[in-house]
This record gives sequence, structure tokens and C-alpha cells, in this order.
Amino acid sequence: MEFRLLGALTGFAAIAAVEDDFDRAATLAGAAAAHRRPGAYDAESVARLRDTFLEPARARFGADAWEAARHAGAAMTLDDAVAYALAAPATELPAAQRA
Repeated sequence: MEFRLLGALTGFAAIAAVEDDFDRAATLAGAAAAHRRPGAYDAESVARLRDTFLEPARARFGADAWEAARHAGAAMTLDDAVAYALAAPATELPAAQRA
């Protein structure tokens, strides 16, 4: 189950990258990478998401900004990362709910 969950976080990161929400993409990618066990199998689908969506997003966002957001994601607990992935980005919240 853990592998599927980490793959899902990578998928959410790819969606954020497509939507040009690079900070969110890097944060989710960092969380997924941090919780992957060393030597764990990396599915072809996860590698494809990384190569197709996350690496280009990193290039557009800038390496330093990407690494800072990725580091913030790596510090999240798995539960916090899942909650963050499932939460609507702030730009999609109704104006009354944005803080």
C-alpha cells in the first residue's frame, strides 16, 4: 500500500506541475521521495511522471526554489503530505475562504 500511496503523491505532484503550481509540485515530490525506502522499487510509471512532468517543472521553477519546496515536502509526515495533496490549492478556494 505504501508504494501506491507514494505513487499517488507523485501523481498529484505531476498534476500540480501541469497546472504551473511549481511550489506545490516540488513539495509533493519531496514528500513522496522522502518516504520512499532506500532501494525500494521505483515503478516505471513513477519514473515517467518524474521525467515527463517534474523535471521540466523543476527547470521552469528554478533549481533553488524547487529544492527549497522539495525540502519542505520532505519534512512532512506522510499523513500531512496526503492531506496537502488532497486539499484544494489556495487559488481554487472561494475568495471568502482564502486567508
